[in-house]
Amino acid sequence: MGIDVRNDVFYRAARAGAERGIGIDLNSHRVHGLPPLILQMASRVNLFHLRTDADMKYLREIGIRDAESPEGNWVFRQYQIQPGGTVSKPFTGRLELPDWYLSQLSDT
Repeated sequence: MGIDVRNDVFYRAARAGAERGIGIDLNSHRVHGLPPLILQMASRVNLFHLRTDADMKYLREIGIRDAESPEGNWVFRQYQIQPGGTVSKPFTGRLELPDWYLSQLSDT
């Protein structure tokens, strides 16, 4: 999120964006830190492995009922929130990255 909590441009864009036809893509290492309103407004969730599966409880609040995050490097699940609020069955995929890119990443 932004530096100034009272005038957070990302939060405001996510909140008012649908009214103005604006989409926003937010990413986070921890689900716990995202405001509940942002989670409630999500239309698509891509979930990679979480170091702390306790964060899954925050996703349960928006209808994602999995007990654990996906296992494995680059494995993810994608959920779509349907009109009316139901959550789709997850699509499971694996991100394919070239070796030249992977060699540049840090160990953490």
